[in-house]
Amino acid sequence: MSGLASWPTRNQRILRDYLLAHPDDAARYARLKRAIAAAGTAPGEYTQAKTALVQELTDRARAQLGLPLEPVWEKGHMWTRSHGS
Repeated sequence: MSGLASWPTRNQRILRDYLLAHPDDAARYARLKRAIAAAGTAPGEYTQAKTALVQELTDRARAQLGLPLEPVWEKGHMWTRSHGS
């Protein structure tokens, strides 16, 4: 499926729309990002440090839309979905 055709079900768009509609979760995500940056986390570790929350919020958003849950990272990425967390 081309990038444009998959846009309605892409995790990035789904998370963005969810955060726009849920300000408390958006604030939680922003706090986490600030804390990670303030800790001086290396660029590669920054993404990994956000993974659990990004997955949680994306799972909520996909469930609300009636979409199946899936990992937030593209295939081949080193981090995988953590079930039950």
